[in-house]
Amino acid sequence: EFWLDDGNIVLVAQDTAFRVYRRLLATQSKVFADMLVASSADTNDEMEGCPVVRLSDSPQDFTQLLRVMLPLERCILFRDTESLRLRFADVAAVVRLAHKYQIEDLQRQALSALKEDLTNFERCTSMPSRRLNMQYSIESAHSYEPILHKPPPAAIGIVNLARLTDSPPLLIIGLYICCCLGGRIVDGWKHDDGTVEYLSPSDLRLCVTAQMQLVQKNVHVIGSIFEDIASNDCESVEECEENLKNGFVYAANDVKNTITPNVLLLVRNRYMRYTESYCNHCESMCIERELEQRRETWWWLPELFGLQ
Repeated sequence: EFWLDDGNIVLVAQDTAFRVYRRLLATQSKVFADMLVASSADTNDEMEGCPVVRLSDSPQDFTQLLRVMLPLERCILFRDTESLRLRFADVAAVVRLAHKYQIEDLQRQALSALKEDLTNFERCTSMPSRRLNMQYSIESAHSYEPILHKPPPAAIGIVNLARLTDSPPLLIIGLYICCCLGGRIVDGWKHDDGTVEYLSPSDLRLCVTAQMQLVQKNVHVIGSIFEDIASNDCESVEECEENLKNGFVYAANDVKNTITPNVLLLVRNRYMRYTESYCNHCESMCIERELEQRRETWWWLPELFGLQ
């Protein structure tokens, strides 16, 4: 993909060579500029008459960086996120290498694209994203759903990117999703090239500690939703308050949805299947209670992770 016949520099990432334009790299990155100057002095390492620069990056990651820096077909600007469909693994690769090679504007754009979805309450909890796919497989790159419906191992990558770039908003949601991974948190996140990325021991400890607090918070949220006080506009107070009590009992016995750290996941009307119908006013009240409680939790997360 990036072997340009008129290129004047060859970059080798592991076992893959890229022949590109020296000046286009050097003008965007001082790190590249310094590397390319050094390569010019070494006449012993050449390929088809071009100086060779050897890199430690994976070919897959470096390809993603070049697709943004030197687009062959479509110019990718991360500012234009409304029209882009992005796979998290690809954007994460760009962020890592933009940070490594000090391409500040590109790093800022790529991080902004991630924050558009990952630090937005509605997009994380209830609105399917049409832009960012968090799943690993390339085949699912255009399959979109609210991120918290299936907490992805890629959250480990979010945490490590946030640490690398000092991005607290990304760190908070990354740690939260990691808390929802259960035992999968120790398996790491497998990259396209087969390598596996893990949380640092300190972040793993932070998540394990926070899991129980999130479970307790979820139990509190459910109790608040089913508080047996009917709406002020209730049409049948006694019946609705009895249904609220029954709803709490049934919800408390639904271990899968109650004893879980995934407190932010909005499951609209899930309490309606536990009991008889509420009046319209009490049904709306329950929905509002759930939304209020989960928004409250969203703003509590920085405190939970010690990032106020």
